[in-house]
Amino acid sequence: MHIPQLGTEMIKQPQDLFKMLDRHGVLLIRDENIDITAFTNITDALGHDFLVYQGATISRPSATDSTGTIFSVTSPEYGYAIPLHGEMRYLAHPPELLFFYCQTPAKQGGETTFCDAIALWQALPGPVRQRFSSTPITYIRCQGHGMWRQLYHTESLETVKQICMANGVIFNYCPESDAVTTRYTCSAVVNTHRGLAFINNFLPFAEREMVSPTPLTSVVRFADDERHPISSDLVRIVRDAADRLTIAHAWQCNDIMVIDNHTVLHGRTSINDLNRRVLLRMTRSRH
Repeated sequence: MHIPQLGTEMIKQPQDLFKMLDRHGVLLIRDENIDITAFTNITDALGHDFLVYQGATISRPSATDSTGTIFSVTSPEYGYAIPLHGEMRYLAHPPELLFFYCQTPAKQGGETTFCDAIALWQALPGPVRQRFSSTPITYIRCQGHGMWRQLYHTESLETVKQICMANGVIFNYCPESDAVTTRYTCSAVVNTHRGLAFINNFLPFAEREMVSPTPLTSVVRFADDERHPISSDLVRIVRDAADRLTIAHAWQCNDIMVIDNHTVLHGRTSINDLNRRVLLRMTRSRH
């Protein structure tokens, strides 16, 4: 997998930039003069319909801008490595493009990892491809003890319900435990302009459950067998195939990464320097 490096002058030629993005899946924009204002202007030039961070699996720090669409992706409590995933692929309408902006790189660790989801699908053994292509997966998430308020950034259960309905998510509320449970079923494989892509949130859910000593309240299952965890052997096969295709990007100050969230999985190595500051903006549509 190759990541082309561009200068900010390419923003004036968005169609050429998008052609490169469609070919490679990830682009690096590097210019020492980029700041948060430039990042905002660049993302405004390339996308629209920016998303607020509602319904995620972890709570993000508050937005850093007045529009509520630019977030920090580094929190002190989340310094662990994050497996490869597609952003918010547990919703029917995930973002199309991701824009990462590095204000402060980590002194150690904190690289962002990338894997071509089309190449990963092709690298999986035939029986694994058959299982995933023939059977949807279901994300079951329980946000207990009021955690839903942090994840949806609201006190309104009706707002949560409306967000779920708009994204094809089944919603259930238990007043005794003040818990919201959601279920979303979809294919782990998506047909894209470059072919079939293994783009989903399978690995973060499955790997976390595989190593947890206690049962988890948020899990992924094959839709035809929701009572049992997906086999550890299958999880390892997917993870090992992804590892062989993964590259890591060591951030420099003011780097911007543009990611096609339909064809490229991303993750992160563990962070030992919590002064690292990388911001994220997500859009459902490109210009």
